Amino acid sequence: LSTTLGEAEALVALTKAKQRRFVVTLNNTGYAMVRQAREMVAAGELGRIVSVHGAYIQDWLTKPIDAEGQKQAEWRTDPARAGQSAVLADIGVHAFNLASFVSGFEAEAVSADLFTAVPGRRLDDNAHVLMRWAGGARGTILASQTSPGHYNDLSVRI
Repeated sequence: LSTTLGEAEALVALTKAKQRRFVVTLNNTGYAMVRQAREMVAAGELGRIVSVHGAYIQDWLTKPIDAEGQKQAEWRTDPARAGQSAVLADIGVHAFNLASFVSGFEAEAVSADLFTAVPGRRLDDNAHVLMRWAGGARGTILASQTSPGHYNDLSVRI
């Protein structure tokens, strides 16, 4: 919804000035099994949570279709339109949201390794993020758009 910190801060200022809420709905949190998992964690049924991992793995950008004119791939890998990251902004956000939603934890610290698997691509298509969650749990967020055999593989492990 924004590609720079300045744009994000402008959205926050606008919502405050207009006394409105600015929200984004990520539909994966609406599934019954996701809701049940969140309730089980919150009720303590899994015991003390020590690790939380989220992943979203795809294969659709394994080949350089962005360089070949495929419109969906073109804008997602264009820094002027997509911002500083392709894979985290496109699908990593869903892995992070699912892990955070189910665990109930907020991120405390991150260390990320973003890289481009397809030569010539202008933005990253893979990300490995080490997570330190508030409350002490550790984990990862993985996002890849260049993993053959993975159509839309979204998961959370706690």
